[in-house]
Amino acid sequence: MAAENGKNLEKTASKQQESSGKVEDAKAPLLTNSKKPDTEFNNVLEKKFYKSFMNPMLATLEEKVNENNEILDRINKKWEDEREERKRERLSKHVPEELRGKGLPRNDIFKHLENLIIYENYAKDFDVNRLIKPRQREVDGVAELAVLSQSVASYISLFEPNHLRHLTSTILTDTTRWLCRLFRFDNGTAYFNEDERECLVRISRLSLLKKFPSLTSDGFDALVNKPPVIYISAAARPGLAQYLCAQLSLPLWCVNTIPCTKKVGAQNKMDISLLEKAIAEDQKENRCPTLVICYAGTPLIGHVDDIGKMQDICSKHNIWLHVEGANLATLVLYSVPTSINSAKTGDSISLNLSSWFGLPLIPHVVLYKEQDPNDSHAAGLIQVTNKSRLCCLGLWMCLQEMGHEGMVERVQGAVTLANYLVEKLNKLKQIRHLSKRASSEEEKNEMPDSIGGVAKQLVTKAINALVTFEIENPTVVFQYYPDLTSSSSEKEVEKGKEKEREREKKEKIREADKANDKEIKNALKENNDDSISYLHSLNIWLVETIKREIGKVFLSAVDVEAAGACIRFAPLETAHAMGTTTGDIDALVACIERQLPILNATIEMRKEFDRVVSTYANLNLIKVQNWAGLGAVQYVPDGYLNRQWSDDDMKNINTLNIGLVHELKSRDTAFSLGFDNLQTACVRFGLVTNATDLEELVGLVVSKAKEVEEASRYLEIMADVVKQGIEKAELELVEEHQKKLASEGVLRQVPLVSSLMNWWSPPPKEGMKGRTFLLSSGKILSTEPIYKYRIQVKEEDVKGGDSEHAKLYENKSSIEKNETPETNVATPEKRADTVKKPESETSPK
Repeated sequence: MAAENGKNLEKTASKQQESSGKVEDAKAPLLTNSKKPDTEFNNVLEKKFYKSFMNPMLATLEEKVNENNEILDRINKKWEDEREERKRERLSKHVPEELRGKGLPRNDIFKHLENLIIYENYAKDFDVNRLIKPRQREVDGVAELAVLSQSVASYISLFEPNHLRHLTSTILTDTTRWLCRLFRFDNGTAYFNEDERECLVRISRLSLLKKFPSLTSDGFDALVNKPPVIYISAAARPGLAQYLCAQLSLPLWCVNTIPCTKKVGAQNKMDISLLEKAIAEDQKENRCPTLVICYAGTPLIGHVDDIGKMQDICSKHNIWLHVEGANLATLVLYSVPTSINSAKTGDSISLNLSSWFGLPLIPHVVLYKEQDPNDSHAAGLIQVTNKSRLCCLGLWMCLQEMGHEGMVERVQGAVTLANYLVEKLNKLKQIRHLSKRASSEEEKNEMPDSIGGVAKQLVTKAINALVTFEIENPTVVFQYYPDLTSSSSEKEVEKGKEKEREREKKEKIREADKANDKEIKNALKENNDDSISYLHSLNIWLVETIKREIGKVFLSAVDVEAAGACIRFAPLETAHAMGTTTGDIDALVACIERQLPILNATIEMRKEFDRVVSTYANLNLIKVQNWAGLGAVQYVPDGYLNRQWSDDDMKNINTLNIGLVHELKSRDTAFSLGFDNLQTACVRFGLVTNATDLEELVGLVVSKAKEVEEASRYLEIMADVVKQGIEKAELELVEEHQKKLASEGVLRQVPLVSSLMNWWSPPPKEGMKGRTFLLSSGKILSTEPIYKYRIQVKEEDVKGGDSEHAKLYENKSSIEKNETPETNVATPEKRADTVKKPESETSPK
């Protein structure tokens, strides 16, 4: 072995020497610059080797390395993006979800906006079937121009300041000049604002600056010694006094509300005598009368204050007079007089052109007489910025689009609709018109004494017709006022009965005053209040019914003092937007004529309804607020009569009446569920006709109530039976458990010992035991047959004993071959095939 190893070493050494010699021989030519043929051959081989083997391998390796680097770069970039995303989410938690990131796509924004426009109750994740489409108003060419003007104004605001200032000044000057000429308000200046109340606040500040010049420098100290007083009508919009005091930083007593007159047909006009009296008293109390706000068309009824006399009073005491109201729109119906000076409508007027002409997004306008530009600037009535001047661009464009004839056509159309409706309503006896003015009565009370006085009065009326705007009234307010007597004899009889009732009522009041009996007084007062409240409910029901049937006539329910609930139709505000025509007015009147017999019949039968209900001991009359039907009753079962009710009794009675309403509504929708002030459930009766049989109607309620009562009583009995059955089943199970303990012994119940006992002596196998309750018979049976044979058997089959069980066992094999049912209840066909088969057809295993 050693010799062989030595030889191997010698061979290896000799090979190394030969290889080293070859290397030296290869290097030698390089040193001596001598070329050999084998050197070129080696170079060629080396190049081929690199070209065929090393270069592709290195290229593939480089490609794989680049791919791996790209993958690593993508992973790193992904991790970096995730870190940045988590960082952004953490820093933008306060940002709304819709505004996070780079925003939403424009299509999504427009889609969301479209849904908001189409559906009035749209919300995300909302049921599509429950969406409601709103009533769309008609848009004409002028309205489209008003909408377009908003986009044009946004574009104009991008102009350079000098050009924009010149453009807005031209638009503002033209609009102001046109409006002053159209409404005959010479030497006036216009102020534009989107809020009508803000316009009134600015005018109030201007009136304060006129009375207190040192207000800008001294502030509130200028008002301490002689505080200002503002006079408004009692017919003004609710909350106007509080809003003015809050914006002007004045105490509430600085606004004096003047009551209206009590003349028939002028209940919404300011009382001039009370105004003069209030001014005199304030001056004696060292207060400064500053501003009077009157109406050329009150907000609800449309009555016009005596503006001519108010002008004289304000001029006498140097008080600012401001006029507003829908009747100011009628000024465009008349051309500007040339021989007579312009009608002086006060120191300022408010114009709601957006509502009068049906122009969307048009600001409110105030025309006022500027005396000192510094005061106007201090009051905020000067449009200083270009943005505030651009708000009148839409009005500037629409006025030129309509022209004077277009304005006259719109206002005249509204006035024509109002007059047409009044003409139709005057033919209905049960409809009372409240917006008409009592011109004939006033003329009777103001008859002149001489011919000269007659001529003077005619000239004065001709001029005052332009001043007081009482030529036309574009607002109609009417009310259903029942007059159930038709013939003159019936009217006389009814008047006699009414006088007798009034006489008896006064005698009772006098007796109550003598005896100091407050209960009688309250009862008489409540009786009167109930009748007024019921009349309100009837008018509200009437206006809601008309709204459902007539879609193009906009009506609203208003509460007028001393008249109650009334129906208001203002075509100047809504007719152009709704597209109302005279045909729609005819449909409105026809609808009212159809409802009047129903209203009259309901009122006539109310007393008869009370009498019929009183004949049933189980029915109690219930007073439900704001219900226009016959009335409401509560059904009381026999067991609850003539005894005091507990809280549980009230719950049971309410539950019974709620179930009764559900049963009645399935037969007639005129019945509905109602609650009184004490949350007592009751059955409400709707409106009826003359053909309605009250005896049958009330009898139907009583009969249905008996059925519901019997059904509820049956359920109560079944509940008691089920409760008793459960208790009995529990006792039987306890007894069985005790018997099991006695038969098996106590040792089988010990955990460790029981295992040994069961191994040594296995107990007999038993199925699951329980109890089943038969609703048909109310009996408790064992569930052993059900769990043992996996079918439900009849009661008589269980009573059969072991023989019947044997029959069931015989058929077990055939049942097990079939599919196992999901429930323990067998169908009637299965029971007939298994339980009831005769012995000849079955053979035991």
